[in-house]
Amino acid sequence: MQPIILINRPLVRDNKEFHVSRRKWPPLNLLYIATELQKNNLPVEIIDARAFDYTAADIRKILLERKPDIVFIASEPYDFYQCPNPSLISFYETILAAKESGAKHIVSMGPQATIFDEYLLTNTNLTHIIKGDDPMTAAKVLEHLAKQENFSYTNVSFKNTAGIHLGITQHLENLDELPVGNYNFLPMEKYSANMDIFADKKFSIMTTSRGCPYQCQYCFKKLIGNKIRQMSLPRIKAELDELIKNQKNEAVYFVDDFFTFNKQRILDFCALIKQENYNFIWGCQTRTDSVDKEMLVAMKEAGCIYISYGIESGNQAVENRSGKNLDLKQAEEIIKLTKNIGLIAHINMMYGFPDETKEEFNQTIDFLICHEDYNLPGAIRFYPGSDYYEKLIPGKTLTEIEKISLDLSLTKLKQKDIDRGLAKLILFKKIKRKEYGLNFFYFLLKYLFPKFTTFLSSSRKRGSPRLRTGNEL
Repeated sequence: MQPIILINRPLVRDNKEFHVSRRKWPPLNLLYIATELQKNNLPVEIIDARAFDYTAADIRKILLERKPDIVFIASEPYDFYQCPNPSLISFYETILAAKESGAKHIVSMGPQATIFDEYLLTNTNLTHIIKGDDPMTAAKVLEHLAKQENFSYTNVSFKNTAGIHLGITQHLENLDELPVGNYNFLPMEKYSANMDIFADKKFSIMTTSRGCPYQCQYCFKKLIGNKIRQMSLPRIKAELDELIKNQKNEAVYFVDDFFTFNKQRILDFCALIKQENYNFIWGCQTRTDSVDKEMLVAMKEAGCIYISYGIESGNQAVENRSGKNLDLKQAEEIIKLTKNIGLIAHINMMYGFPDETKEEFNQTIDFLICHEDYNLPGAIRFYPGSDYYEKLIPGKTLTEIEKISLDLSLTKLKQKDIDRGLAKLILFKKIKRKEYGLNFFYFLLKYLFPKFTTFLSSSRKRGSPRLRTGNEL
């Protein structure tokens, strides 16, 4: 039997305006699928195009050599489920490569596959799509296909001679069903955190829960849902045993959508780390209204060094309109507390909210400067499936969505306002670090002469430095 090939598709960075993170993180759902198939004695391998910087042409060459019967393509890896890549070019090219290699079954899963299942089944060579975040169903489907067995799952869309059959989105309810990953499937030496604090450390990501109950208007939640589903502490211990004790990982970033949703759970988790003498440093992402001093102290004592807080705006009105609904005064106190305890408090911000004004955006920049966090805010995208999309631009294609985001047509901001605000933040960063090279004067000009933006933007497309926006994890 030919091995089932699981592919983490190439990362496309062809959008000249939006920054796409260059991070290389393990594709968790592919890992779970491969581990489960191996347990059932099926030959399987993972091709992580992102880890090796493979292009779609590289994938095509590999598939033509292997000639697999079954190919599974992640439209996006798990850590990109909340912020999918707007470009599907490499996804289409990888599907085509699978077809050209002679694959009889081409299966997919991920945010884009879930949203556009009918379109993809109609217009590409995909044969099956698993809707939602359930890798266990994916493994079962692949096993049935390999054994040429009939099957039926409500969360699987597929096509056959009778036409296209659409499933419904479902989530994996019991995370303890996930097998402890066999990390030998992955090129672990290729992964890195893309964060200075974890530099030179053997790195991986891990998830202990999925889902978020909050209703942020911009968030894509089709694949995570409102209900928080969590691993039990024994199941978490089993994964940490493999990652830390067996694989010798030195740094872990927990990609839970809402890591600190339950205080006692976090205290028990930290106690487990100390009890088992796990020797690693770690970080997580969460909200400022879900931590307190006791929790932060316990996390630091258990090896945590970094917390990424999603705040999104420095203006309370925008915060409330977006559905984030954090109290910014409380958020500032938590940021100060986090730093005083000795943890790195990373602030995530965005711009381009509907009806956002220059004054409101400038408050976001001033918030970051006040707390000496120089991570540039990211341009908001109106993902299909988000509340903003459904309310403001329903039915728009990905291409149309990108144009709307780039044109700032839903906001009151002008491009010069954004360029000037980002330039101000960069200048404060360079002043803080006493960096006064040519780039300093470039951004000084950008700040002092905002009407010069058009010229600078056109120059940027010809190779000049550009403002890198987005979540730099």
